Amino acid sequence: MANSVAYIDAVKRTFRSRALRTVLIVDDQFPTYENLLSPHPDREYTEEARALSLYKLFKEHDMPCDIENKVTDVDIERIRKSDLIILDYHLIPGSQDPSKSIDLIRRLAETKHFNTVVLYTEETDHAGIWRNLLLRLRRGWVAPDSLLEGDLLGKWEQLSDTGALPSHPSDSFVLAHATSGQRGWPEDEAKQISTDLRGVGITGVDISRVVEALVHRAVRARFVGDEYPLTGAPQVVVGEFSQGGSKWLQSRNCFVAILGKQEGDASDKHPTDARRILECLDEALAAWHPNLLQVLISEIQNMLELEALATDEAEFQDPAMHAGLTYFLLNSLEERADSEKPETLDGSVQVLIDKIVETLRHRLGADESLRELGSMLLAEELKELGWPTVRDSRPAMFAAAVAMARTRGSKPSKEASLFALNSFLSTERFRRSHVTAGTIFRSRASGEYWACASPGCDMVVRQPVEFQVWMSTLHPLRPMMAVRLHPEVNLTAALNKAHQGRHAFVSLETHSAFAIMAEPQQQPVFEVFFAEDAARCHSVGHGHKQFTAARVKPADSGDNIGGVLAAEQFEVVGQLRPSYAAKILTVLGQHLSRVGLDYVSMPL
Repeated sequence: MANSVAYIDAVKRTFRSRALRTVLIVDDQFPTYENLLSPHPDREYTEEARALSLYKLFKEHDMPCDIENKVTDVDIERIRKSDLIILDYHLIPGSQDPSKSIDLIRRLAETKHFNTVVLYTEETDHAGIWRNLLLRLRRGWVAPDSLLEGDLLGKWEQLSDTGALPSHPSDSFVLAHATSGQRGWPEDEAKQISTDLRGVGITGVDISRVVEALVHRAVRARFVGDEYPLTGAPQVVVGEFSQGGSKWLQSRNCFVAILGKQEGDASDKHPTDARRILECLDEALAAWHPNLLQVLISEIQNMLELEALATDEAEFQDPAMHAGLTYFLLNSLEERADSEKPETLDGSVQVLIDKIVETLRHRLGADESLRELGSMLLAEELKELGWPTVRDSRPAMFAAAVAMARTRGSKPSKEASLFALNSFLSTERFRRSHVTAGTIFRSRASGEYWACASPGCDMVVRQPVEFQVWMSTLHPLRPMMAVRLHPEVNLTAALNKAHQGRHAFVSLETHSAFAIMAEPQQQPVFEVFFAEDAARCHSVGHGHKQFTAARVKPADSGDNIGGVLAAEQFEVVGQLRPSYAAKILTVLGQHLSRVGLDYVSMPL
């Protein structure tokens, strides 16, 4: 898709020229400024000339450059703050062990900052470097007993003991699995391995499971004694290796290009010499070829980092506005607010943050340059698609969308893609400190799902105003309305009528859809909850949050009239976006304000 000069130039500008402003070179043979200025240098450095060449290169591009050569205990926080990292592959002095640099890339991938790395090396086996790095970043290579079970595991062990299992898959097969899973398996080799397995009694769906176990076994044999790649959850890694061209990998928040060091005059002819290192990074970014969404998100990140949004907006320049917003913050503090207990202030701070972010969101959403960039990228993609002919059928349009998304061997199903879309459009992760309108939660005891249907202003963590007598009396108990969400058994059926707006789509342990109104009456089922601590949520580990609330339950004995209040733990599982939360409030409001009409149905 869209390999036009305009599209590639936009990728280079967004991910390199606008995004990369500072450089850190990590190499044990490069002297630092401190080393050069010291009257008594503690050692000799073998690559002063190369360090000077790189320094001049980045100065020509107005990029401040620093050097780190103490690699025994690398400070990951310092390194990740540099936009571009030039990393020596062999960081341990006098050793060919690459574990230090690979560990550093792995840690950079796990940070929240997007890191661009040039792996700069004298090693000539670039294919080996690329393969080693790919398999380590992918990680999660487990033992066969984690993939197989029961009789199939017993069969595996028997065949292993007798040496009857097929030989290890080829490197290309293993690497295809690492980047694309089973969908990426080379067809010819997959057929041959399947034939060999059928010859030893493995049949049907068990074949693919055993092939996967063979891949894991092959990788584990490479990393004996190295725990990191053999543990943890598998990570998504994409990449490309071209013998005569670019060599790159992208995993989570790290993009790595592999470049070779050259000696003497050879560097004049080599595409990765110091004078062209940035051009080679451009080549790797162009080969990565991020899709339209990735480019736009990167450009939004550039705007947030490069533009003075906090002082450029008219509202944020006005001292009167500063004083007014500060008064708004102080006025929203609840009675128990205590400067010695910052957790009692988070509700009011959350409201202020929401107001500021909303202003910035409108600023970014209306930015003309961002809109022009998106329009240009889309125009280039549509030219490649031959638009509008693909609009003639929905299957053709979905196939075009997959092509534009550049899923690289992974071909998501229509159901998975439409669930991801509707889930994104309707819900988001819960990141607040307290329950608010549209918060989705479930009972830890019964597994029932609910969505908060009280207005957001009623859910602010503060003392209710005096005229709200009932709520003021109950404070810090917070009464709130909630609408029952009804799990759909048939996800496909729910997706087929998603446009009707009657469902909430939430990614839980599985893809889940919930009906907002109960069948067959098509009415909301609502209930009043009494949340403790003004519906404040508390972390319970692994990113999960919960709150405690009382609800009316049937009485256990005749001594109680109607029912009794009983406290329960509720886990927050998601948050409806504002317009969808408003839909919940509207549905319940219409139900509560319904007018009883005296129509009578005809008997059946």
